[in-house]
Amino acid sequence: MADLRATRPGLVAPTAVRLGLLRARQGKLAEARRLFEAALPLPAAIAALGELDLAGGDAASAADAADRALRGLGDASVLDRLPALELLARALAAGGDSAGAAAAADQVECQAARLATPYMRGRGRLVRAEVLLAGGEDDGARRAAEDAADLFGACSAPYEAAQARMLLSEALAALGRRERAEAEARGARDAFAMLGMRRSGRPAASEELSPREVDILRLVAGGLGDAQIAERLFLSVHTVHRHVANIRTKLDVSSRAAAVGHATHHGML
Repeated sequence: MADLRATRPGLVAPTAVRLGLLRARQGKLAEARRLFEAALPLPAAIAALGELDLAGGDAASAADAADRALRGLGDASVLDRLPALELLARALAAGGDSAGAAAAADQVECQAARLATPYMRGRGRLVRAEVLLAGGEDDGARRAAEDAADLFGACSAPYEAAQARMLLSEALAALGRRERAEAEARGARDAFAMLGMRRSGRPAASEELSPREVDILRLVAGGLGDAQIAERLFLSVHTVHRHVANIRTKLDVSSRAAAVGHATHHGML
């Protein structure tokens, strides 16, 4: 970015988005947000900010960001439009719009099929798994997550493969297949650990989890979804969802999987 500011300033904003995406995966959400905001009004930056909104539990803002990014992209290439389409599908699913989420997932898989690479097809199947899981179609989610894990494994995409295995674990847990669910979650956690999803030093005081939050995060690590955790701990699903959001905030991570990886490395589980 420093070189580009002096030589090709028009490329600084796209580079900031790429760096921000990396920072988000590392759990450095405040830095990621600053990078994305500096890159506005690029559609990619708008979609990336929507991802942060979705990770924070604001599905409506995430869906709005996806729609805005897609309007700005118009007839852009498949690669440019795909992140916003993926965000739209997942945001609509999180917001309870099953039909809209399914239609967006159809677009993602159709676009991914045009490129016909294992990685792109894996992205399509990963989105489909998340949409199906949100809609309670657990066996369909299982098959889609298995497909995604296999496709990402075939093209050496370990981060995405671990994401797929975490979704697979949730689907298996919902189907009552606890032993396999725990094995998939364990494999995903190990993969995240190998990728270095941790920070140096001890966790900050703000990252300390309450005993209840630790209990919930252990169950997340075991592959259980919010409904299964609520049943296990005699809580409402809304309460579990709020606890998970608080955990992500305390650990400053963008996803459930990242929270598990971070907590595992710091001996918090």
